[in-house]
Amino acid sequence: MRDSLTDGFIGAVLGSLISAAVVWYQTRQLLTAESKYRRQDAEREIRSLSVALLAEVDDFYRLFIRDFVRKNKGVGGPSEASRVKSSTYTAFVVFEANADKVGLFDAETAKAVVGYYGTARAYLNTMSDYGTALDRWGSGETIVRATATALFSQIRISSELLVPASKFLCALLAERAGTTYTFEEP
Repeated sequence: MRDSLTDGFIGAVLGSLISAAVVWYQTRQLLTAESKYRRQDAEREIRSLSVALLAEVDDFYRLFIRDFVRKNKGVGGPSEASRVKSSTYTAFVVFEANADKVGLFDAETAKAVVGYYGTARAYLNTMSDYGTALDRWGSGETIVRATATALFSQIRISSELLVPASKFLCALLAERAGTTYTFEEP
């Protein structure tokens, strides 16, 4: 009787161990599959965000940097020829709607994206101030003309600096998106 009780106990323990091993193995397989799915989902989201940001940065670059640099080569100072685009471009819709997802990028890309958009916002603010100064140019106020001249100089310098920054960020985003992109120099 003792042998059958011992055998029963040993059988129960072995059965429990085998069941625990099977449950552990199945759980491990499910967690591995879930982890793989989450990584693939995050990669899809990173690629999608990269494509959208690339389109937005390229659009901003073409409209406000490339065109300004092209139009104002050789222009000495503020004039109607150096009039900037409308200052109604106030929102970076893609970036602002997805700012919370920038953390999905690696540190280098996240830093480049956030830094670029901060610089671009400051650039647009300067362009807006410049447009306002040009609107008041005809008043003949010396301070307005001096302000417009200083702002024009600042925009010219900033636009020249934003060309390589735009090129770098567009190349980085194109790489993250897994797509090809051709940067158009001014």
